[in-house]
Amino acid sequence: MNAAGPSATTGNPMLGFAAIILGSVCAVLRRATGGVLAPMWNVRDDSVPWIVAMTEAGAGGGDMLSMMGGDDWEVLDDDARFTTPERRDFPNPEPFDTERLLALARSTSALATMEPDERAAVLDRLARMTREHPDLRDHPTFTMPLVTVAVRSSRT
Repeated sequence: MNAAGPSATTGNPMLGFAAIILGSVCAVLRRATGGVLAPMWNVRDDSVPWIVAMTEAGAGGGDMLSMMGGDDWEVLDDDARFTTPERRDFPNPEPFDTERLLALARSTSALATMEPDERAAVLDRLARMTREHPDLRDHPTFTMPLVTVAVRSSRT
């Protein structure tokens, strides 16, 4: 606890386990009305053309800004123990190069569960995209347009 009051933060795993963990979160926050639950996600800004191309190369997923809607925190809307969630987006650009982009792609469950030949083909398309896309070619480093989506809901 700090002077601001009790708080709990969660990331992407909250989605799959929300019904299970909300009781535990409430127990952590029970000491004071107004404790805050703040689930957060780092997502790619798919209003950027090369992010769309990345997805088309087969290295995309559900972590897109345009896909972040109320469904992601709907469990809080339906829980009388919390106030109506409020959302704020914070740009969080990160410097990347081709190797970091490929490492990110390799770390995803989508690529990890692909057959080796399919995974290699996706990684080849992604590497080619960094060499050929007008926004990336001739740039050894580029900015990954990440956005941190933060939702705030107080304990009632």
